[in-house]
Amino acid sequence: MNLRIRFAQLLLSAGEFLTSLPVAVLRPADMGEWARVRYDRSSATWNALNDPDKGLTSDEQALWEYVPRRAGRMLILGGGGGREAIFFARQGWQVTALDISEGMLAQARGAMQARGLQMETMQGDLATFDAPAQSFDAIWTSMFLYSLVLGRARRIAMLRRLRAMLSPGGWLVVSFHLDPRAQVSPKKNRARRLLARLTFGNCDYQNGDILFGTLEFRHAFVSETELRAEFDASGLTTLHLSAFEKMMRGGAVLVNH
Repeated sequence: MNLRIRFAQLLLSAGEFLTSLPVAVLRPADMGEWARVRYDRSSATWNALNDPDKGLTSDEQALWEYVPRRAGRMLILGGGGGREAIFFARQGWQVTALDISEGMLAQARGAMQARGLQMETMQGDLATFDAPAQSFDAIWTSMFLYSLVLGRARRIAMLRRLRAMLSPGGWLVVSFHLDPRAQVSPKKNRARRLLARLTFGNCDYQNGDILFGTLEFRHAFVSETELRAEFDASGLTTLHLSAFEKMMRGGAVLVNH
């Protein structure tokens, strides 16, 4: 093989390896700040590029079919932009939206006001968010959001807090990134774990933790089995789980029995 071509291939490989390292170096709080800054930067043009009246996506609509239809108090996690808030408010729900980006929440408030709808908004990180017991009858997460909480223990702790926020019989819809191909080789996995420890970074690093583009950090789940184990550990009952592997995403409806 031409030595120049070989050298170029080595450089490309090194580049891919280096761009994968932030997921090991950064702490969870740093990753949340990373996402907040990037969403704040894009918030001014969000509704110009995304139609807030388009309602639920096809896979979200499929999940919605499994949800008990009674209007009440709903918390939308990742509700910036207003797409889900508009849909549920029109269904008669009393909506509260949480988002890490205040800029995105401002877009949601503007979209709701323009349509004569109301909602409350809160800026914060869903991984650490808490509210009084039985504050909501339903909790909805926007696309991939469950995967944005890195660390199995942190996700289970979050689910337990969300369960406490739900009224008896209340339900939670979670959405996640599903892609077994995101897992790296044992050698690369060990290197990331070592780097995480040496830098006091993402010490709960899991194989499948990725930087998606340059926008946000995610955990790519391998299988339904991995997800069900986390849901069971939270005390919530899995009513339905859908996996769309070709779309690299899925969702589940959980109930607080």
